[in-house]
Amino acid sequence: MSRRHSARLGTLLAATGLLLWGMPTASAQESTASSQLEYVYYNGDIVGSVTWNQDPAGSTPGDSMMVCDLKSDGWAIEADLFRTGVVERTVNTRGHNAIYCSPWASGNLQENLGWVIHVNMVNGSNTRHIHTMYVNS
Repeated sequence: MSRRHSARLGTLLAATGLLLWGMPTASAQESTASSQLEYVYYNGDIVGSVTWNQDPAGSTPGDSMMVCDLKSDGWAIEADLFRTGVVERTVNTRGHNAIYCSPWASGNLQENLGWVIHVNMVNGSNTRHIHTMYVNS
């Protein structure tokens, strides 16, 4: 390969790398060192989100979770945090129109334990389990 072709190939690869590096990616999960956000879906549509915050950050408490209802469909979003079958806390958007996020539900948990969050769509006494999230305290 000639030197000229090598230079063009190098420029093309560098430009492609910059283009790909700068492009946003679609993701169902976003997280930082102590915060985790996951979108929840039903029948292929985003209906809500659940956020877990492991450590305090500014005005956001640690060992806390919240849910958001992102779709006006008559269903609320509800989440239960539990370990070994015992529910530690529950948050929901019942009684509010979308788009609405619940307040943070928090309280100190023993450090370095794994927890499960079950996210459901709820409408009266009807419940549809739609997502499971695994978090650490």
